[in-house]
Amino acid sequence: LIVEISKKYNIRNFHAQAEQIYARSIDSFTNSHQITNMHEDKQRYNKL
Repeated sequence: LIVEISKKYNIRNFHAQAEQIYARSIDSFTNSHQITNMHEDKQRYNKL
């Protein structure tokens, strides 16, 4: 019984960790995307 519970807990734990990693990678992607956008906006502004 304890083994079954720990298995379920580990699976749930693993799932939560995977979701955290996924969210973090999406955050870093949007952050880098925003930085490139800012860079392009700055270049556009410099051309004016």
